[in-house]
Amino acid sequence: SEKITRRRPGRLVAILTSTELPVAVLAGALLLGEKVTPLIAGGVVVIVGAIALVQLVDRRTRKADQASCAV
Repeated sequence: SEKITRRRPGRLVAILTSTELPVAVLAGALLLGEKVTPLIAGGVVVIVGAIALVQLVDRRTRKADQASCAV
């Protein structure tokens, strides 16, 4: 884990660690036959939605910064 953080940008490491729970839930359901309750599924949706929202805002912010630097 420490090697990853030294070589990768902080935002990428944050995204990768944030996706850990949804991937674990999916793997547990598919590989171990664990039951995914509506509450668990809702939590996964919230996490994935938050990751998508952060990426969208980050992309827009970077584009705005690039546009203001070009002027």
